[in-house]
Amino acid sequence: MRTRSDRLYEIDGLRLLAALCVVLFHYTFSGWVGGTSPVAFPEESSWSKYGYLGVDLFLLISGFVVLMSAWGRSPRAFLVSRAVRLYPAYWVGIAITAMVTVTLGQGCSRWRCPNCWRT
Repeated sequence: MRTRSDRLYEIDGLRLLAALCVVLFHYTFSGWVGGTSPVAFPEESSWSKYGYLGVDLFLLISGFVVLMSAWGRSPRAFLVSRAVRLYPAYWVGIAITAMVTVTLGQGCSRWRCPNCWRT
């Protein structure tokens, strides 16, 4: 088992950088609509429009962290540890979704319900 001293603070710094990239992207760059760009901050949008790459950085970090968690373990031990860590949250999510669906029904599909399109 790993100790707290094994934590890679550089990875935490990269996570922060990735999160800030995504936040800046959503805050400053609205995208193109009908050939025009309704950008709130035109000066910053020239570089902040690449903030979506923060998501790619998150995925890269996730792959690295999963690989590091497998280091020095047998495939069986790795799979058991992943299942023990992930499946409880998965089943809680399934249970909550089932309860909400049974309680509230499936609701109105936004594509089929004409009332959803009224402004």
